[in-house]
Amino acid sequence: MHSYSLDTPIRRKIHVILALIAMAIPAFIENARTFFGIPAQFGFPVTFGVVYGIFYFLVDKWCWRWCSDQIGIPNLDGRWQATGRSSYKDPETGENREFKMKLTIKQTLSVMEVFTKTGDSTSRSTMASICTQHAVPIFRYAYENEPKSLADDELQRHPGLATLRIETKTRLTGDYFSGKHRLRFGEIVIERV
Repeated sequence: MHSYSLDTPIRRKIHVILALIAMAIPAFIENARTFFGIPAQFGFPVTFGVVYGIFYFLVDKWCWRWCSDQIGIPNLDGRWQATGRSSYKDPETGENREFKMKLTIKQTLSVMEVFTKTGDSTSRSTMASICTQHAVPIFRYAYENEPKSLADDELQRHPGLATLRIETKTRLTGDYFSGKHRLRFGEIVIERV
């Protein structure tokens, strides 16, 4: 997995909130220990770093999903099914080739990965961004495609870029471009499974 960029400062705000919580909890625990007359040797030393680390882990892995609409980070985590149309023309019919693809997106607050699988190849994202400050949010990712060993000889390892509009929580639409040597491009519709 790799980090991904956002066009909002929400991550900084989350760090500030977590830091404030991490400062307050150890002081609260110490005050409660004193108030109830518990001797210092029985008090568990809770530090800023421990509290911050625990809360950041929880927020990064799970909690951000519950409020993703409020914090403005679309939750793309999950399995998706895609249909697409390539600029590649089928030699027999002369028509643009259509394809199906399965996607698995793994996403936390700080990192993500897009893994795709077709009949002939797989790919993994190398970088990504989510831009929510548009009329329709945009999800972009760059990827490295790796052909399967029995794929057509014309299909070689190549980089690519996908630019997708986040139409709803369950539908992405957009375009892709793959590699300077292949000069292939196309349209794609992706729906959550």
